Amino acid sequence: MISPFILFNPLKARRFVRRFEFFGKLLLRVVPFIEEDLEVLDPRIKAHVYLSSAFLSAFVYALFFPLLLFIATWGAKELWFVELAVFLYMFFFILVINIVYPRAKVQDMSKKIDRDLSFILNDMLIQLRSGVLLYDALIITSTSNYGMASKKLKRVVSRINEGYSDAEALGELARTIRSNFMRKTLWQLSTAMRVGGDVTDVLESIDKTVKEYNERELKRYLEKVNLLLFGYLLLGAVVPAIFLVTGVIVSAIMDIEFSELLIAVVLVSSLLVQAFLVGFIRTSKPAVIE
Repeated sequence: MISPFILFNPLKARRFVRRFEFFGKLLLRVVPFIEEDLEVLDPRIKAHVYLSSAFLSAFVYALFFPLLLFIATWGAKELWFVELAVFLYMFFFILVINIVYPRAKVQDMSKKIDRDLSFILNDMLIQLRSGVLLYDALIITSTSNYGMASKKLKRVVSRINEGYSDAEALGELARTIRSNFMRKTLWQLSTAMRVGGDVTDVLESIDKTVKEYNERELKRYLEKVNLLLFGYLLLGAVVPAIFLVTGVIVSAIMDIEFSELLIAVVLVSSLLVQAFLVGFIRTSKPAVIE
């Protein structure tokens, strides 16, 4: 399943989802980029069908929460606007998640491909230098344990077995893949094969570029982590401590009482800031150290 909040599979429940295609086609005008994302994830899924399923799933999920609130507050008619607000909030929240999730998944896939690309290039270089043909090298790397990159290369091998030339199969994958370095590798290999160039030189050049890029990304990440750790200590520990100590001193001198709610807000805000910074550090990791 592309999104964890999709209740109706766009492939298996297509006949049922088709009844809501109007909403899917309307959403597709607002978010046309999702068509490219779905093409990368699963070409069988049509964008308007997926969006129809996303709309219907969000509606069903959103009904559940105000229904619980209605049962819990049975007889309180004045809370209808709260139930409506909860429904609208949950509906748009889940709908947005369903819309952006495919793009997040594609980006995660690209990071994994970039992470494994250097190993694939080294593997192919060793094989080509030892006299192995490019087609055989593609078969070996596609069946090796290089994660998503190996799965993508299996498509190239499959196309070649169907009768496509090596250059055509590589170019076809380059048009659909989102990984910048993988796309560059495929295009340059395809071009080199069309003009009769040396494939080994192409792989060596790209491998050098990938390694230099990974080194730069690692240095940038370490610099960013140092700054974020300083912010983590400052906003997550120092500022709340200073606020509480200052509050105690001011309340003792000026006879001002700080409410428990204010203290709770400060502590919860501190925890949220810490969680945000930890999450940001985690998500900004370059692919090379994942």
